[in-house]
Amino acid sequence: MRAAAVVPRPNGAITAHPEAALMRIATIALALLLCAPVARATELGANYNQYLPDIYNGALARSGVKWVRGFVNVQRNYLTFDAPNPSVITGVLGENIAQTGDRVSGSADILAVQAADKLIEVKGMTVRGERLKTILSLKTDFKVGCRDDAPKACAGVPPVGTPQMRDLVSAIHDRLLANNLGAYVDILVVGNEPMFETPVADAVRYGEFLNLLVAELVQLRTEQQWSFRIFAGALNKASTLRHDPILATVLDVVNGNPHVDGLDLHLHVDSIGEAHADLDFVRIAKGVTKDIITTEFSLVGLWTQKADDPLGDWGRPYGYPPHTTFRDWLNLLLARAGAGHPVPQAEFMSFFRSRYWYPEQWFTDFFDVLERYQLLAATYGLQSTPVVPPLQYKPGALLWVVNFVWNGSLFGLGPDHFYVNNPIVAPEFAKVAARQWAK
Repeated sequence: MRAAAVVPRPNGAITAHPEAALMRIATIALALLLCAPVARATELGANYNQYLPDIYNGALARSGVKWVRGFVNVQRNYLTFDAPNPSVITGVLGENIAQTGDRVSGSADILAVQAADKLIEVKGMTVRGERLKTILSLKTDFKVGCRDDAPKACAGVPPVGTPQMRDLVSAIHDRLLANNLGAYVDILVVGNEPMFETPVADAVRYGEFLNLLVAELVQLRTEQQWSFRIFAGALNKASTLRHDPILATVLDVVNGNPHVDGLDLHLHVDSIGEAHADLDFVRIAKGVTKDIITTEFSLVGLWTQKADDPLGDWGRPYGYPPHTTFRDWLNLLLARAGAGHPVPQAEFMSFFRSRYWYPEQWFTDFFDVLERYQLLAATYGLQSTPVVPPLQYKPGALLWVVNFVWNGSLFGLGPDHFYVNNPIVAPEFAKVAARQWAK
């Protein structure tokens, strides 16, 4: 019998607790690892979410990114559901899996037209002589057909062994085989913000689904001689939702399943400090030593937090009443851009520099945090196209439009017909892109 370690209690007393001692040793070791010099630079990429058909190769080449990421919504794009009960899977929508067609941006999230083919095309591109790497996320929405007023109508995660689960796994299997897509994926992420798309009561079932799908993917990868790595995720608000059962399930699978190579995080935060907290939670508190990527990161929480702030005296020289809110101003700018009269970049930048809360060089500071925690890759929203009719943000909506590097939605197109730089992102994005090639 081994001797139990002696662990001090907060009040000075001692207790025998070998597991606590081992956990403390592991935590200290991981903390020392994170304090060590960074072994590699975090690589920068472009995120296109569900709009993979919107990828413009010229933008990728100009940006200097090393990765491209997008997701497909498995339930919405590749499964059929029972008409009386739209939460019950009835089969695989094979027509969509095999479909090819014209580039139709507006239908990208409905039919996933050409999304996979575009990813295949991207995989053949080179930037500065280096081949681009790809990340494909499998979004699995288990709240399809659910209603807040009738939670029992939600079928949630089907049990392993049921026809519904077999259809779900088959759809993913067939999608990867179609056009040999799996050969063109470097990282395959299983899940996309499951904390928001999975009933809490299904946490155990979700873990079973992840482990089943990972086993199927490993077998398919071996049979087809593919080489993609498997990550689980993507967890958003990790430190805030630290007690969420679905989040805990994903972390258990990442730490416990040897076939899972890493974790995907979404870092949509209110501050750089929150990004620190999220990464500290998964690296230190949860002991994730495998590779971590972030396929979405931004300060959208900060922009949204200030949505109802008035422009104040800053707006007078530009013709805006002082009581105009930040959100109303953005809506006005979107309307003007849609009508062909986008806001000048200098005016836009002037507003942010007039705000006490605006963190100068925030993009570089954010990326420094990612490198501090040794993330493998980070993909960011590269471009947004002009929207007609223009998007309008209602109270409470997240102000996503502020984020994009090349922002046609706010600034339109330049004389070269290329999207105009977003002055609060583009200069720092370019610096980060340049420094990754210098390392």
